[in-house]
Amino acid sequence: MVEHFARITLVAELLGGPKVLSRVEVQKLFDSRERYRVRSKNGFEPGSPMTAEDMPEPSDKIEITREQLLAIIDEALKVRGVF
Repeated sequence: MVEHFARITLVAELLGGPKVLSRVEVQKLFDSRERYRVRSKNGFEPGSPMTAEDMPEPSDKIEITREQLLAIIDEALKVRGVF
């Protein structure tokens, strides 16, 4: 999953950088799940996934250290039972 995300990120960067989707665009993706018979526990809730409308202003930019990021990733993996 991490390697897949890394490839997507690389391609997005090569194409000019990633673009955050609007709430309407994300809703369309969630709605298409049923049509393609995609089953997932994840739902479309305010702030999750983050949409363009949820993004902080540039002055509100969040910065974390590498160690903090690794701790967040470890916690997410533990919660999902992967780690």
